[in-house]
Amino acid sequence: MNSIGDRIKELRKSEDLTQKEFAKRLLVSQSYLSGIENGNEIPTNKLIKLICLEFGVNENWLCSNSGDMYDEVYENNKVSLVEESNEALLKMMLLLSTKSNVEYGYYSLSFAELVSTLRYGQDLDEELKMEYLELVQKFMMNFSQVVRLSLAKNPNSVAVESCKAELSDDLQNIYNFLGNEYNVQNKV
Repeated sequence: MNSIGDRIKELRKSEDLTQKEFAKRLLVSQSYLSGIENGNEIPTNKLIKLICLEFGVNENWLCSNSGDMYDEVYENNKVSLVEESNEALLKMMLLLSTKSNVEYGYYSLSFAELVSTLRYGQDLDEELKMEYLELVQKFMMNFSQVVRLSLAKNPNSVAVESCKAELSDDLQNIYNFLGNEYNVQNKV
């Protein structure tokens, strides 16, 4: 096992999952996962942590092939999620600490819109709420990927266009989901 992509592929196979199933559990696109497994993409730190959390994988094994694949004791606790959310909150606070009122306004309104978007799922039952949150997270991850690819020194236009198409599909999926679920609930 030479690369992280090889180890991710080994993990996926040990979990007896297809690329599509594995990608769905991680809320990433199958094409992105395929790119990682083939060595054409590099997984983000966030994705690495998510893989470790979701499958109980030893991060040292995943990143550097040292130790066993799985942690000895796997507890699905919120410690790493709390660390991740605290880090996100800190980054938000740093962005809001700008001296520019205009910049502050853009950041705060963007954060407020994201929170509003996430809150739409609160009226749904647990299963539908999770499905909705997965759709929103997938959209945000693809949006982030489009931004990263667009800002690269030599942006790969094919990859950017592919991500933009996925982003468009994500928006359509959210629209269809909300339209179907809220229309069904309002008819009852």
